Formats: sequence, C-alpha cells, structure tokens
Amino acid sequence: MRLLGVYGGIGSPAVFGQIMGHTVIGNIEPRSFAHYFDDNGRNTFLENFPGAWLVKTLKDVPPSEVQDIDVIFGHPKCGTYSQLINKSGAERIAYMAKKSDKFLEFIRIINGIKPKFAFFDNLPKSLEANPPELYRSLLPDYDVSIQYVGNYYYGNVQKNRNRLFIIASLKDLEYTFMPGECPNNATLWSFIHDLQGREGTIYNHDKHSLKAKSNSGRRVYQDDPMTWEQVQHTFKTKTDNKALHYINKDGILKYHFGFRKGQGHRPAPTLIGTHPVLHPISCLPLSIRERARIMGFPDDFNFYGTRYENDGTWVHQKNAKMIQQTGRCIPCEFPGFLIQQFNAFLNNDPNYRCSMKRLTKPHKLIEGEL
Repeated sequence: MRLLGVYGGIGSPAVFGQIMGHTVIGNIEPRSFAHYFDDNGRNTFLENFPGAWLVKTLKDVPPSEVQDIDVIFGHPKCGTYSQLINKSGAERIAYMAKKSDKFLEFIRIINGIKPKFAFFDNLPKSLEANPPELYRSLLPDYDVSIQYVGNYYYGNVQKNRNRLFIIASLKDLEYTFMPGECPNNATLWSFIHDLQGREGTIYNHDKHSLKAKSNSGRRVYQDDPMTWEQVQHTFKTKTDNKALHYINKDGILKYHFGFRKGQGHRPAPTLIGTHPVLHPISCLPLSIRERARIMGFPDDFNFYGTRYENDGTWVHQKNAKMIQQTGRCIPCEFPGFLIQQFNAFLNNDPNYRCSMKRLTKPHKLIEGEL
C-alpha cells in the first residue's frame, strides 16, 4: 500500500507499515519539530523513510505525487483541546471555533486526495469542538468510525495514553473496524532495563548533565531554578509519585505538569513534548532512546539533532525539538495494527485474525459511538 502523512509528525504511525513492506511516499507537516535538521543535514523523518519527501503544505506537492494513496495517517496537535477544561461560556465557544479551523485542514486534504483509508488521533475533548456528525458531514464519501483506543492494550507501555481515533474509509469499500485489544502486563522497566549503564554506546542514548539548570523547581532550593543534580536528589528522596513542585511568585505550591519519576514495576507515565519523565533509578530525564522505546519505536529508528554540552552530556530542555519528536507523536503499535487490518481487508486475507475485544474503559464522549 501507499501511505501518506498529513500532520504525520516524524512518521510514527507508519513505522510498522514500512516494516510490513508498505511504502511511505511523503509527509505534509507544517510543524517545525518535524523539519528539524542536525548539523550534518539529517532529518528524522527523511532518514527513516528513504525516498519519501517532507513538505509544509499541500501546495508544495505536485498533484502526481498524491495519486492512488491507500492510507493517509496523521496526528494533528492535541494540546489545543486539553485547554478546554480551563474555559467556559463564550470564551470556550470562541476558542473552539478558532482552533477548529486549523484542525479541520486534515479533513480538507483527505477530501482533495481521496485515499481509501485515513486515520488520525486526538484527545476525546476535541469532539466538543468537532462532534462526530461534523466529521460525517464533511466527509460525505467516507464511513467514519469514532474509536476510543487504549494504546496499552495494543502493546504500548503507557497505560494512560488513551486517545480518540477518527477512522475513515471510502463507503464503497464497506469496511468495518474490528478492535483487537489484548491484555498487557508491560512495565517501564521491561522496556528500558537493558539500556541501564550503556549510555554512549547506543545511538540516542546519552548521559544527562548534572550541572546544567533545569529551568524548573524555582524557589525550592533557591530563588533560581534547580540544577539537574538537585532535581535528581529531590526525586531520590521523594516518597510520593507527584510531579516536581515549585513555589510561584505568590508563595503557592505548584506542580510542573508531567514532570515525574517513572516507576519501574508499573506501566510508563505518559510522555509529553515538554517536561521530562525521569528514570526510576538515576532520577534524571529518560534518554531519547528510552523515550523512543516507550513510544514503540524499534531501535533502528534514529532521531537526529541532539545538542550536546561541552562535556558530551545532553540536557533535556536544551533539546526541545528532540523532546517534541518523541513526545508529540502517536505510539507506533495501534497504527501498525490498523494498517495491517486495512491491508488484510483489501486483500481479503482469510488468515487475518484479531481479538475483537475492547479492554479500555469507555469514554463518556465516545461511548454512544462504539
């Protein structure tokens, strides 16, 4: 099959599709983190999908390049809709309308290219801005399936990375999504334990600085942000699982969203594109390779552009593009499952099987769709 990214990030939805032998032809992606090049001119998407192209808008692509596309995959920005919880009334309505327009660019591109299938993920709250009936009205040639997916039950190690997936298929195909969730006992340690002590010997697995400022934890040790050594000490002595705290200018205790230590015997915390998850033993930010493992990337998928300190260590917040690449993407496993199912459907594969089970607790905004 021919696969095309639209808001495809660094291509995580197509990783297993490529391993299966399908062709990733390109990626229409306006966000800067996907267009990041290292000092040798290497780009994460282009290096990992040889022969594919990367552009910022559909206008940059000759029409001949987007003919006969089987699958469009994408991951439009989801942080937009996580902010709805803090808004209400007229402010909420205005915010949704403004942000919804950019979000629906994905839909406009689907209608223009007409792939057989398309899928993308977002937060369930996006349905408050773009309800199911809107998708169906804007995609008149497609059957639209609204699914609440627990990535953990498709093999990922992040237990709480449940997402809304919009799955569209041309109506004349008469395709119906079949769920395939399975029990999973994966823990953070089971995914990263073999990397312990091997910093500097594996690509994207480097030692983290102790001396640099963390830009976080202000007014905990002193008025300035903590160093990473102070962060390390704080988490080694913490007895709770709360995020790193700080004291704001009004003297109120606050917490940095997502800035917490992973527990080796439990599933991994949810990675984000800003604050780090810390290693359960070193209490320093997980390396890019460890983050990649958590997102489901194989070890031969390399990330390009790490910025190093003079002593050869790296610093989490000074590598924002790398953190975004490994935090603002779809975990690889469920898209791989979908692509395999699409291919089996198109080829009428009699040997294809899936569990047909849903183990994820239903979401109130999606429950009526399942």
